[in-house]
Amino acid sequence: MAVPLPPTFPDQFLKLPRVRPKPLQKRILEYLSQGGTPSINAISTDLDVWRSSVQRSLQTMKRDGFVEDQWVYAAPGVVPGIKAHTFHITNAGRKELKFLQSLGEPPKTYPLGYCILMCLKDAYPATAGQVAKLCDKDRGHVRRVLTGLENHGLVRRYVTSTRTRWNSETITNLWEITKVGEGVLDAGPVACVRAIRRRDRSRLRF
Repeated sequence: MAVPLPPTFPDQFLKLPRVRPKPLQKRILEYLSQGGTPSINAISTDLDVWRSSVQRSLQTMKRDGFVEDQWVYAAPGVVPGIKAHTFHITNAGRKELKFLQSLGEPPKTYPLGYCILMCLKDAYPATAGQVAKLCDKDRGHVRRVLTGLENHGLVRRYVTSTRTRWNSETITNLWEITKVGEGVLDAGPVACVRAIRRRDRSRLRF
């Protein structure tokens, strides 16, 4: 009787999965390990991170059992009937924090808006496609970030038209950095993120 051959496994079967650093979860867990039961707004303000990003990270960690939430009355003697959504770290979350700290610091990266400003300062004016190649990012994503930078006065767009030999007109959008954008660029990546988040553009002075 013939002996069946052993099953074949794919090449990736015996390889260990890669562990992601999860820098935002690490920062939140470090913040919660200091004690207290802060709200989402408090965590977002103290860590200088988008509230939606903090909320998504907390939901993931709550699902994994790293944090627990509760509703408490905020200043019951001052504003009665108003509840706040607070969070605190669990024992499993402290173990996860030690594991994330053992991975070391992830490589330093800059926000895409800051990278775009650096590209436009070195080589401008440029199209969105040229900036996307310099930043090695998706062209549509770069165009959306450029629009956001334009809304905050950090970059300027102007339109040029050229006529081809077939007597048709070609429209090209060119981008260049403004004086305010140069000031934000000199101030650093953190100032760039704060300038993009700021709603009042009249307060941007560099």
